[in-house]
Amino acid sequence: MIASLGSRNNGLIPTVGLIFPAILSCSIWFGGAHCHAQDTSTQDAAPQSKSRFAGPTDSVFLLPNGWHLTPAGKQVDTSDLLLNIFPMKDSRRAVVATSGFNEHQLGIVDLDSGEFLSKQVVHQSWFGLAVAPDELRLWCMEGKVPGLVGHVCPNFGVGTGGKGRERDMDLVEVMLAEYQEFIQQGSMPQFIIMSLGEDHTDGTTPGAFTPEACVASNDLALGKLIDAVSHSPLWGQTAIFVIEDDAQYGPDHVDAHRTVCLVASPYTKRGVVDSTQYSTVSLIRTMELIFGLEPFSQFDAAAQPMFNAFTTTPDLTPYEKVAPEIDLQAVNQTTAYGADRSLQMDFSEYDRIDDFELNEILWKAVLGQDAPIPPAVRRAIAIRFPTDAK
Repeated sequence: MIASLGSRNNGLIPTVGLIFPAILSCSIWFGGAHCHAQDTSTQDAAPQSKSRFAGPTDSVFLLPNGWHLTPAGKQVDTSDLLLNIFPMKDSRRAVVATSGFNEHQLGIVDLDSGEFLSKQVVHQSWFGLAVAPDELRLWCMEGKVPGLVGHVCPNFGVGTGGKGRERDMDLVEVMLAEYQEFIQQGSMPQFIIMSLGEDHTDGTTPGAFTPEACVASNDLALGKLIDAVSHSPLWGQTAIFVIEDDAQYGPDHVDAHRTVCLVASPYTKRGVVDSTQYSTVSLIRTMELIFGLEPFSQFDAAAQPMFNAFTTTPDLTPYEKVAPEIDLQAVNQTTAYGADRSLQMDFSEYDRIDDFELNEILWKAVLGQDAPIPPAVRRAIAIRFPTDAK
């Protein structure tokens, strides 16, 4: 997470949408549309007979309130509720997202013929639609977080087109490119959240990058981030908070819930380990204080702010990233510990695997098959690993 005190960015992904909340079928017009505030009861008998139901007629699109839209360009019929239109660069195709009572769909329309070139049913289309610069991939955000629409980098986390895992050390370059654009345009957001999750690893799946290579790539990505930001003109107004995805299932000598937090800023104490008992909500409370925000709930209101990690005297010395000492391209062999079991796991998204089993595989793959697994200290965990595991 990056908390910056720069100016607010209100830029949106350039999409065009026509929304008809109460219509059961929709059309799109390329070239514009005219809206007529005319009660259809005043029309002559022929048009009036067609105006009893909302929808397209031979010449207009009738709205439920009796008004109608007259297309100024070509009319293309779509499904229920047209949410978004994204014209493509060749001006001959457009991506459309539809919702409503029928199946939610994404489709590519040929604007010359008015026919759909392809359709894809999605769980929820809603309002988020973005197309990659090469126009080979597109994303549709579900309606669970509609406030993020237009505020997500369209090039971050787009995948590799089936060519393996995205590396954190490459993903961070996407973020830094956008970061430089923000600086040049004077449009730096006040708050940025970025996920670098390669340290979840792919276990010891044969052919996938080794756990050591995955973690090293994650470390390098973080180093690149802080190196670039600390050399930027906005470093004096920036604080970077880094925390693990989850604090469970990684027991050490203290507790399985303990995790680490890194804070990088000119106003943080350099070379200091702050052992104050913070919680994850302490990060939120600290960022709220930086922005001058009131607590969102009783939990962050009661959380201990990270006062001991900061100082009032800034140190603007930039950070220099360290070259990795791990082979970032190393891959797992078929003889790796847990290779067969890793092959059976679903690494397509985080946390789709058995945490306990993956922990056991990673621990013994890195430290040796006979390395004892640390026991839980402050809670009971009942799990049985196969005695003949390999």
